[in-house]
Amino acid sequence: MKPKQLFHKAFAGAVLLASCCLWSCNSDPEPVIAGSEAKTYYKQIALGVEFGTGSGVVHKWETNLKIFVTGEPADYLLLELDKIIEEINALSGSGTKLERVSDEADANFEIFFGSGNDYAAIEPNAASYVAANWGLTWIYWNTSSVIYQGSMYVDIYRATDMSAQKHLLREELTQSLGLLNDSYDYANSIFTRPGLRPPSMQTSTGK
Repeated sequence: MKPKQLFHKAFAGAVLLASCCLWSCNSDPEPVIAGSEAKTYYKQIALGVEFGTGSGVVHKWETNLKIFVTGEPADYLLLELDKIIEEINALSGSGTKLERVSDEADANFEIFFGSGNDYAAIEPNAASYVAANWGLTWIYWNTSSVIYQGSMYVDIYRATDMSAQKHLLREELTQSLGLLNDSYDYANSIFTRPGLRPPSMQTSTGK
């Protein structure tokens, strides 16, 4: 395995572990799984996709995520976004970083807060999924499985609870890093939250 590939696998695994108990945005993250169990869970999350096509390999960014925020973000969601960015950047060390940009032309990733229909106008490929999903991630990767562009949304009209909105923001942004599959193996994982959303709600991906 090449050093760059090893780094991306280690980074994604670290994000996975740190995300496993981040449902409570007021709690300090504590890994809840380790060893072979963590590796199995990592493969389940990182090697699959909910919609679209997957090749059984890890999809990764090799450039920084430059995030442009649009729609109707509440102040508490912008604060939560800054917190998530800080946490992920701390995990990434000298690798891929996340940053917010004020000019859409500088962005390679867009976060939209609003309705599913309005998000579908921004990301037409996701149009058939928004009716059943309160949050979506849609990313694009090349033939080398390198992610180069993407977007996500949080439906602030259907997910009206503040905690639910924060959870969706954290989950979808984390999955946009290449951890594309949902899982119901751990009730306190960021990748699922029983009772938060309808069973049909998934994270979508494309290329």
